[in-house]
Amino acid sequence: ILAQHIAYNTTLLSVHLSRRKISDVDGVSLAKMLITNKVIRKLELEGNLLGPKSFVEFGNVLQTNKSLKLLDLESN
Repeated sequence: ILAQHIAYNTTLLSVHLSRRKISDVDGVSLAKMLITNKVIRKLELEGNLLGPKSFVEFGNVLQTNKSLKLLDLESN
């Protein structure tokens, strides 16, 4: 639900969701919201439960999203 709302938000520049037990499936949804959202500059997801599916999706999305400047995926 959060990813759906962030996808179309044009004022939010930073999202901090560290240590929230976000799963790999939810990580995929967060990555996909970056396809639509072109204003977020900072996305912090450190210390969650993200895995290979999320990382592949972030890699795909970052090929086209040029607004994101910092993506913190440490300790996942």
